[in-house]
Amino acid sequence: MSYYSSTDAPRGGAFLGDSNTYRGHSDDLPYPDYADVLSIQDRHCLSGLSPPQTRAWTLLRIERYRACILALCSIHNLATPLHTSLPTEILVYVFTQIRPTSRKDIGLAHVCRLWRSVLMRTSVFWASLLEMKIDVSSVSDNTVLSTLLKRSSPRSLSLYVSEFPPLLYDILHPHFSRLTHFKARISLDNLPELYEALNTGMPTLQALEIGLSQHGAELARSLREARTTNPDVVPQLERANVPCLRTLVIPGFLFTNSSALPSLRSLNLSNCSCHFCKCRFSPRLTVLLRALERAANLRSLTFQRCLLHNTEFNGERPIVALPHLENFAAWETVFVLREVVAVISPPPTVSLQLRVWPGSDSLSFSHWLRPHAGYRAILSSVDAVHIKATCVGSQTSSFVIRSYTGSDIRLSINVPGQNAMVRSMVANGVPLVEEVISLFGSAPVNKLVVEVIDGVPRHTVLGVPDWVTLFTAFPGIVTVEAAFRHYCSSSPSLLRQTQATADCVFDGAHWQGLVWPLGKANPIAPPMCPSLQRLEITIEEDRMISQFYRILGGVLRIRFEAFGYRLAHLALRVRPERCHAQRIQSLAASDSTRTYPEELLRPFVEDLQVSMQRSGDSHSRSSTQGE
Repeated sequence: MSYYSSTDAPRGGAFLGDSNTYRGHSDDLPYPDYADVLSIQDRHCLSGLSPPQTRAWTLLRIERYRACILALCSIHNLATPLHTSLPTEILVYVFTQIRPTSRKDIGLAHVCRLWRSVLMRTSVFWASLLEMKIDVSSVSDNTVLSTLLKRSSPRSLSLYVSEFPPLLYDILHPHFSRLTHFKARISLDNLPELYEALNTGMPTLQALEIGLSQHGAELARSLREARTTNPDVVPQLERANVPCLRTLVIPGFLFTNSSALPSLRSLNLSNCSCHFCKCRFSPRLTVLLRALERAANLRSLTFQRCLLHNTEFNGERPIVALPHLENFAAWETVFVLREVVAVISPPPTVSLQLRVWPGSDSLSFSHWLRPHAGYRAILSSVDAVHIKATCVGSQTSSFVIRSYTGSDIRLSINVPGQNAMVRSMVANGVPLVEEVISLFGSAPVNKLVVEVIDGVPRHTVLGVPDWVTLFTAFPGIVTVEAAFRHYCSSSPSLLRQTQATADCVFDGAHWQGLVWPLGKANPIAPPMCPSLQRLEITIEEDRMISQFYRILGGVLRIRFEAFGYRLAHLALRVRPERCHAQRIQSLAASDSTRTYPEELLRPFVEDLQVSMQRSGDSHSRSSTQGE
């Protein structure tokens, strides 16, 4: 295709201009400075045009030259075929690093014949393509799936199927020996085909995940029909040829003795696919415990809403010892958690992670953890405690308690609340501070991390008495990290607050509660936490920030005079306030209160780090001083 007519196309070396050809012909051009880079035809056309005509003509010429440049670039690339000059080894390496996300990635085979030839022989690429979910509707014609399976050979396979009809069984059957991970989200009607596949043999299968696509009344109806027509509705893994199976994810009511293989290392017991449906299906506790006794080599055990509270909990129950357990996680109601903990005996090095189902009865965790010797050993080994609380007024709406031994999590308790701005009930049955002390009061805690989000003004969640109680219970604290954040709604009711109400939005009680005990909470007693070396505080800037600086400086001076040494490390992070009420009432801190506190704090700190983010700034201004 030609971009020029026979009268205006440049010839020979006169495409965009040749200085040797055009030099000396600038007299006829109204723009002599550009004569050397224009062709004779272009200069001739421009010489007789008015300014409006020049603009119109140059726009047209620009489009033509741009198209020519693009065409020349393509020709240049074709003359220098980088894609065909790459060594085959590099192409193979590139293709093995690609993790396709859709079938569109097969377009790599359409670049050139060389790429297609190499890609067809790169089995890793095709095996990765098969890791995407296989919808049962996409296998109505088995040609595509069979081709992908053939190209992926001899690589191991990780498959995720939505159903398991007989057609899919026939397609996958020749490749069962290559399966290492198999996930099936199916209905009860397809369980026989899945069991038949397992019984056929999957000698390299390492992880099996069975999820039910049905839930509620539909699942209940299918379950009744299946038990009537097929008593063996539960998987018979002990009959299957799965010697390498290590991970099993399965609904709890399908887990029995026949599923509890000694080779299992990870077991996840769930309910049906919908956690919120009214119809739930729970295994019999005695059946479940007998099965767990057979899986004594478990390293990881997870309960996800697989148990219901029933009369079985009130009878005699065996204690299941899992001496190799490393991670024990449960997401259940408090009552079920208490019963599960009572019948599982892990080693003292286990990581215990408890997540409470919302709406559970209020019970203290320490009351049912401490009576068991194994859990007492876990609690006594903790050396760091992390508390994150979302509060409404003076009550805790939701909280997370994590404890560590070194860098390993020992106990994690997660009590999620509903909307923190409307829920005003205490998530746990006892005050948060008392619960923490009941759990870890005998542990050698040397690090305390506290994050508090308060949604209601004029209330203090952790006041001076609470911090005094914490510091008294953990006298060996070396590191304290505290972060306080107010969360105020932008609703019109809050924005219309009076001046007096807005004055109370930031009362400074949070940081005063922390700082005062570190100084002299008791005038006749020395400061608390004599071993404290590291202090990190994150607060939101308000009109009382200057008072905070003065109080903190005074507290550090008291500690210096009492103990004779400076604090090893202090990190102070000040963020702009986010309260709409204070912003509307124009109560933002003045420039005089935004000054850095180095002069107040530097004499009492070895390593001082101060960072302050101003409102509207995309970055924070910081100052660091160390000796």
